[in-house]
Amino acid sequence: PNVNSKNLKIIINFMQMYSKKPFKEIPKPLESNNLSEAVGKEYMDILPKNNLELIELLNSANYMHITSLMNLCCAFIASTIKGKSIEEVEKEWGNLDLTDEEKTQIENEKKFFTTDDYMITDSQVKKN
Repeated sequence: PNVNSKNLKIIINFMQMYSKKPFKEIPKPLESNNLSEAVGKEYMDILPKNNLELIELLNSANYMHITSLMNLCCAFIASTIKGKSIEEVEKEWGNLDLTDEEKTQIENEKKFFTTDDYMITDSQVKKN
């Protein structure tokens, strides 16, 4: 199945919360690495703490076309890498399998990076 029972429970919980108290648009670029300031602690508490489980939840939200949850997951990922070096990101997320040339290019372009790129619009949602 594309959505396991663990993620389905998270998604149901998220949708119940969001229907009662939707979070405002997540600021772009993120104002800080503390995403709970933008969306509230209750939303952050439902996200998996394990990176692999977070990616699985993101994929489930994509499969079910839940843009608000996809944006939350992507913003959380962006908040974990914002302002970090490649080595710090690799330590948290695993080996990025980059060549030295690619790493140099990323470091040179990093000053131009903004987190505007994490937002997903309805037109970008993968249609299954």
